[in-house]
Amino acid sequence: MSSIGTEISSFATAPSARGTFDPVTVLMHWTTVGLVIVLFTTAFAIHSGVILSAGEWLFVHRSSGAALWVLTALRVVWRVAFARFPEFPADMSAFGKSIVVASERLLYALMLAQPLSGLLMTMLRGKPFALFWWGIPALLPKDLEMSLRLHDIHEIGAYILLSVVFVHAVRGLFHHYVLDDDLLRATLPRQAARE
Repeated sequence: MSSIGTEISSFATAPSARGTFDPVTVLMHWTTVGLVIVLFTTAFAIHSGVILSAGEWLFVHRSSGAALWVLTALRVVWRVAFARFPEFPADMSAFGKSIVVASERLLYALMLAQPLSGLLMTMLRGKPFALFWWGIPALLPKDLEMSLRLHDIHEIGAYILLSVVFVHAVRGLFHHYVLDDDLLRATLPRQAARE
């Protein structure tokens, strides 16, 4: 096996010395990652007119946003009531721990706020729209000016969310490849299932 193959194999199977997140937390985390990728991909597609029409992409984007909001709300409940977390690394400073906690709270807040701003923006267009297999009737009177303002807020929020997600991902890779610790391994699905 090549050295790259060996590295990938050890990354996927090596145990985390500090334990892992519980399987439900891991599943929710990676499902969230998938939804966020779909949301940013569809947002890009809507603005660039790639393959499908903007309306078709918008349907997928809105439905994925609704799914993200529900999943994030469930994650918050699970985290508070049932989740199992590995200990922080023994050599991590109190400041480092507080940064991790603050960034996670910011991610949760953004993943709850973004879908809500998108939903309100859509509702203020005064037209029916679809989420998954449900047709949602026009629920608010038409206010295009406010809808456009919310679009700007939604777009700024998306850039902030993308930045925080990028830093979160880079931090995980930095811990794995530079600090050579087990932080990233603790979030892997197969490892969590073996615990």
